[in-house]
Amino acid sequence: MAYGHKIKNRKERVPSFYFDALELGNYWGCDGQPIRYHHTAPISSVYALRSALAVIAEEGVDESVRRHEENVKFLYQKLKEHGLECFVEQEKWRLPCLTTVKVPDGVDWKGVMEEMMKQGTEIAGGLGPTVGKLWRIGTFGGNSDKAKIEKVIKLLADTIKKKSSI
Repeated sequence: MAYGHKIKNRKERVPSFYFDALELGNYWGCDGQPIRYHHTAPISSVYALRSALAVIAEEGVDESVRRHEENVKFLYQKLKEHGLECFVEQEKWRLPCLTTVKVPDGVDWKGVMEEMMKQGTEIAGGLGPTVGKLWRIGTFGGNSDKAKIEKVIKLLADTIKKKSSI
């Protein structure tokens, strides 16, 4: 990694320790100086990444991708069977591991999430401008499973009926 003289000779230090390119460059051994301590890697995240990659390696990358693609289509089918719609209308723009579902009119979106959580199943709501407009259903890794998807969608449909004002 190379740094220009403007970076090396700046008048003020970067206010955040984590974004100081000179310190990071030293930590990575890029400046020819004795290495100074900069940070400890996020061990839990690194371990989780390693574990996830081991699972994918065991299953096979192509097989994992295929399973996610097949199971998300199954999820779309189950949503449709229960009269639910994906928030992202064009399938080509949807993710195979995270599906956004439109909250039907007259449904207590937050109440649905809370009730499902009481039943041991977590779905998330929208963020920012989509708060109250959608739910997010994750089908990552082990949750990309037809039996689990069927259970979640049945519980979602049943809970919507309970929490609907229509």
